[in-house]
Amino acid sequence: MAGSNPLGPVALMTIVDTAASNDNPQGPVQNVAFIDAATGLQVDVGPLTIGTTAITGGTDTRVLFQDGTTVGESAGLTFNKTSTRLSVGVPATTADMLFTVSTLAGADKFRVRDDGYVAITGANSSIDVGSISIASFASGILWSQLDAGQFWIGASAGIRIARDADGVLAQRNGANAQKSRLYASFTDASNGSWAELDTTTANTLILATNGNGTGAATMSKFKFNILGVSKLDYNVTNADALTIVPPVYTQSFVSIGASSVLTWFNRSLIASPADGLILLQDASLTSFGRLQFGGSTASFPAIKRSATTIAIRLADDSDDADITARTLKGKGFTVAGLPAAGTAGRIVHVTDQLTAAAAKGIAPTGGGAVVCAVIDTGAAWVGI
Repeated sequence: MAGSNPLGPVALMTIVDTAASNDNPQGPVQNVAFIDAATGLQVDVGPLTIGTTAITGGTDTRVLFQDGTTVGESAGLTFNKTSTRLSVGVPATTADMLFTVSTLAGADKFRVRDDGYVAITGANSSIDVGSISIASFASGILWSQLDAGQFWIGASAGIRIARDADGVLAQRNGANAQKSRLYASFTDASNGSWAELDTTTANTLILATNGNGTGAATMSKFKFNILGVSKLDYNVTNADALTIVPPVYTQSFVSIGASSVLTWFNRSLIASPADGLILLQDASLTSFGRLQFGGSTASFPAIKRSATTIAIRLADDSDDADITARTLKGKGFTVAGLPAAGTAGRIVHVTDQLTAAAAKGIAPTGGGAVVCAVIDTGAAWVGI
């Protein structure tokens, strides 16, 4: 340094606070001095001045601000140079926080931590993003306050949860059919079991159980309960069967529409054209075969339709079957009104035989009031 210019060019200079103490080496700067590192010469500058205001004291970590020619410290904005944390208000929590917003009374309202944790605290807190407001107005309750809002999930936003109306939760995504799952177990994407509501098949609603891996065969039963009581089940009461519970003969029943039918796919059907009538038909709705009783072999009987005739047949239709009854009553005919002969073995009775029962093998004679049996020989009606 030159005598005429003791503060001439300085190769290396140190700035110190001459008011700093060992008790508070990082306290607020009050007096400034420059020290020439080469000569050790110190020049005191005096109190630090910003604008027209000398900074001679203050509070540690407070941020200074200038308003025109006035410099002051913020009561609510602080910067901690040790933790490199910026705070608005008086922070209640200091550990690992990068940024906090607090009340002057020391209650944190917003926190950002160095591990990525972000928190909004306090009752009735909310976040507004555009026209959407998400609020927490009570413990454990998260509230999206836009009626038309949606919650999207996935990189392609393929799952969208929405409110259709009060009390109506919707899963919808334009024209894309949806599927929902309720899991009974889940280990990973390859091992689990679940029930699902599926609309992905065109014009079809599918209620199904499913699974994969270790859960592939676990969801094999179904129950329909009303007020905690089972009314219908599959593979529960009876293996591999749909069962109405309790049995039909006690108090349960199955009801279908008046014009509906019970049918087997591409096979027979049962309908009720009117109260008290049951109609049996084949799949073409033009005929019907037979009703089998107890089995389908020649060891069991059946009732068969043949044109306009009912036949009592063996179940396999190989022959006629026996019939027993206390009595048999057929239609009575006048002799003139007997059906044309031609089906051997038919037996009927006439109501107007002339004087006595027709003799065996002799044709009856009408005009009287005698009732007697006659048989069709295939060629004529004669007495038995």
